[in-house]
Amino acid sequence: MREFMAWPAASAAPAAGRSSPTSAAAVLEPLGVAIHALDLGHVRLGAAAAVVGCGPIGLLLTQVLRAAGA
Repeated sequence: MREFMAWPAASAAPAAGRSSPTSAAAVLEPLGVAIHALDLGHVRLGAAAAVVGCGPIGLLLTQVLRAAGA
C-alpha cells in the first residue's frame, strides 16, 4: 500500500477516463478480496448465499454473487 511503486510498463494498465484514477483504482483491492471470497466459497449457479457485514467488501461481494448467479 504505497503511493508510488516501480512496475514493468508491460504489466501496467492506465486508469484514465475515470473521475479520479486513484479513487477508481482503490476499489480494485477490495474487489479482489470479494472475488477471492466467492472462489473460496465454491458458490454454484442458483445457490443461496448470505453476506454478513455490508462494508465495502460485503457490498462488492453482494454484487459479485449476483453476477455469478447466486
